[in-house]
Amino acid sequence: MIKFRRLGLKTQVSAVAISLVLGGSVAALTELAALPAFAQDAAITADQAAAIQASVAQAVSAAQAAGTSVAEAIAAATVSAIGAYGATAAASVTAAVLATPALSSVPAGVVGQGLGQASAVVARSSGAAAATAIASTVANEGPTGAQVSFSASANAAGAPASVASAAVAAPSVTAATGPTAPTGAVGVAAAGPAGLTAGAAVNPAGVSVGAAAAAFGLNTANAAVVTAPPHPCSGPSCS
Repeated sequence: MIKFRRLGLKTQVSAVAISLVLGGSVAALTELAALPAFAQDAAITADQAAAIQASVAQAVSAAQAAGTSVAEAIAAATVSAIGAYGATAAASVTAAVLATPALSSVPAGVVGQGLGQASAVVARSSGAAAATAIASTVANEGPTGAQVSFSASANAAGAPASVASAAVAAPSVTAATGPTAPTGAVGVAAAGPAGLTAGAAVNPAGVSVGAAAAAFGLNTANAAVVTAPPHPCSGPSCS
């Protein structure tokens, strides 16, 4: 059974706004009334992620030793971390929780159940966007089987339907677009040899193209006639 109670902002700022009762069968999740002013960063540091994982490991170990719900212990630790680091860090916190080595021996369904419970608490305290961030992280990074149990648990705990469905959505993949190939340079017509004049593009009637020229793709339609200027006359016969 999960119990909720609301704390004032002063209590939230001065202490972690969640309690986990491991001596009996009840884990109490405290709903946050508002986010602390300092908890507004979207990302967490490596040290903060390590602290979150240590908290999750300790909560899970204590629940296992006491015979209480491991799922509720995961939920409590997750809500606590989001309360400390802010709703905008919900995805980063969830990723840190999922990467906790101590959860490698916990069934995926239990992990999803705990995070589903946490999403319902976060939805009420911090809004659907933060809860959806938890669900999307489970969809993309959670172990196989955690997604379905998250969705069922979130629904049962009263999370918005959009949160429950986000956990079972297909993982998002962003495709990279390659650069556009540069446009080729336009060639410049080469000038003919000095003293030569290009003839008409269409071969004059009656002129045939030899076999050698035809082998290179020339024909009577595209062979050009090249004429040379008259050779200067020299000698006694010139008049």
